[in-house]
Amino acid sequence: MTTDHLQFRREDLAAMTSAYLHDSRAPRQWSLVGAGIGALALGPGLILLGGVLGWSPRLDPYFFFGGWAILLACGFTLLRRERALRRRYDFRCPVCDAVLLHGIRDQAGLARVEQVITTGVCPRCGSTILAP
Repeated sequence: MTTDHLQFRREDLAAMTSAYLHDSRAPRQWSLVGAGIGALALGPGLILLGGVLGWSPRLDPYFFFGGWAILLACGFTLLRRERALRRRYDFRCPVCDAVLLHGIRDQAGLARVEQVITTGVCPRCGSTILAP
């Protein structure tokens, strides 16, 4: 087995993992979720308010679908940000190209990257991928 792909150290990978977790849980990520849910609730709220204040019922579909449109726009923006974040912190096994940094957990709840930090070996192919 060659060791030319051993470029990361445990400390480097741990720092990258910590930065990814910090960025993925940043308040700006969750603000979009709150805005989307708020917009979805705002639609029926405006419909009820319009009924009380005597607004034209013709506005009801605009309020209803407007709330959904804002929710979908927030969801799309959140998805785009998450994909950009995953591309920024992309860490793959140099041998089998398995995604190691995000999303995939084993039965014990450990992400693959945590297993790599602990053992220095890819949990998918068993190759040593961290420099000593």
